[in-house]
Amino acid sequence: MQWGNSFIEKSVAKMLDRVVIPEELRRRRGRMMLHVSDTPSAFYRCLERIIDILQPPCILHTGDFVDEIKLGQTKRGLGLYRQRVRVLVDILRGENGRDVVLVTGNHDLYQVVLEAAAGCTVLDTRGTVTICGKHVNVGHSFSDLPEGPCPLNFYGHDTTPPPEDGVVMFFNGLLSMNLIDIHDHEVFSLKYPAYVQRERQCIRSIGL
Repeated sequence: MQWGNSFIEKSVAKMLDRVVIPEELRRRRGRMMLHVSDTPSAFYRCLERIIDILQPPCILHTGDFVDEIKLGQTKRGLGLYRQRVRVLVDILRGENGRDVVLVTGNHDLYQVVLEAAAGCTVLDTRGTVTICGKHVNVGHSFSDLPEGPCPLNFYGHDTTPPPEDGVVMFFNGLLSMNLIDIHDHEVFSLKYPAYVQRERQCIRSIGL
């Protein structure tokens, strides 16, 4: 079943903790840059579905790729982290090897990501890159962004709101998934399912 825009479908999607993809975004299939950040592995299947529907030609991920494994606090889980990074990279690249930029976060290991992400651009914490013909700044957090903002600036990590600027645009990928049409520059956002924040905080539901 493809989730659409009707009230019933939106209500069902909310109850099932699913992402609703508006028809306007579906019509822009293949023409929007996608930005995500701080992704627990429980979200990978949903992310794969979003990518399959929207077919973004390029994707930015601003770090903490397996966000339920906190390598910045302990190296326990490193083996599982390696496995899940590979899964995520395969989802982001897709079968046709789209343009992917990965920025390592405080719970990532740069060398592990570099080894898993052949064909992707991998940056350690921050950088300035060209993706989908756009010159952009990327950082794991807002404070990690390179000095001298580009027209487009992407980050994640915490809830620092994107500054408002008439010319320069900032996008926080922890607060929402961000989509920018690379042709007409229209900007859209998709909310993460509620479970994503619980997984980021390592909160598990306990059944009776």
